[in-house]
Amino acid sequence: VKDGDIHDRDLVKAGGRKVKAKSIAFPGVMPGAIVEYRYLELRHNPRLLYIRLDFQREFPVRSVTYFLKPLSGQYTTYGMGLHPFSCSPSALNLERDGFHSTALTNVEAFKAEPYMPGEAAAKKWALVIYSQDEKRDPDKYWNKMGKVVYSEMKSALKADDKVKAAAQEAVAQSKTGEEKALALLGYLRKNIRSLFGTQVTEAERAEILRKMPKQRHRTASEILKTGVGTPNEMNTLFASMAAAVGLDARPALTGDRSDLPFNPAMADVYFLPNIDMAVLIDGKWKLFDVSTSLLPPSMIGWTEQGMPALLSD
Repeated sequence: VKDGDIHDRDLVKAGGRKVKAKSIAFPGVMPGAIVEYRYLELRHNPRLLYIRLDFQREFPVRSVTYFLKPLSGQYTTYGMGLHPFSCSPSALNLERDGFHSTALTNVEAFKAEPYMPGEAAAKKWALVIYSQDEKRDPDKYWNKMGKVVYSEMKSALKADDKVKAAAQEAVAQSKTGEEKALALLGYLRKNIRSLFGTQVTEAERAEILRKMPKQRHRTASEILKTGVGTPNEMNTLFASMAAAVGLDARPALTGDRSDLPFNPAMADVYFLPNIDMAVLIDGKWKLFDVSTSLLPPSMIGWTEQGMPALLSD
């Protein structure tokens, strides 16, 4: 392959960031030809505690081998482990220079099908994960994480005078707990723009991303002031306003069915990427998601329905 046959393409542009891909034009390829090739993929990010390793691709693969160098003690004291999905790669083997290897051979091609589950539920892949203990008791782990999540978000949920005033304005005509929750949700959908929606310009998005705190969540006050938030931030502001009008509202972590349906046996918060808000109404917890603006206020998206959620406390 000549240098001129290799091209860089921009796959995604958002918030001043780009995702690129390399395209290769193989010479002399005709229908029915057998193409054998190999390539090297390098990933450099010293802060990644979770890495997905794809073993299956759109073409059959004779052998896939990954070489992994564990994070140094500068970044984490946790041990590195490998959790495979739909496959059985070799165990991590110690190689030269501190690297570990894992391999899978004779991998068939992956073919997407209509109405199939998310790719992560159908493809052969593995998750590199860092943890203190290899075997976790799911019940004990989730009980602990429920408290950790609430503690981490407690400061972000605190309502200042402006948040309280906005909440009172939103529920002025509401009487019951459910009416208040729906009124708050409607108010936020009207007044807070989604960071990744079409109503936010590229310049605005880039500026907000640049000013995002590095070590904490943005507070409800900060989100209300900018009038723009991520889906999780919009739900954070909702919970803060709900608490300001006397409702018991708490963060609830949910899975993503379009990626990998959540099972509590998968004892790691990595598998609960989304934050909805649970409100106690008439003795029952009900989930709300401000960001699903095209759905009725009382519904959450299909990617979160019918799965367990983690209620923080």
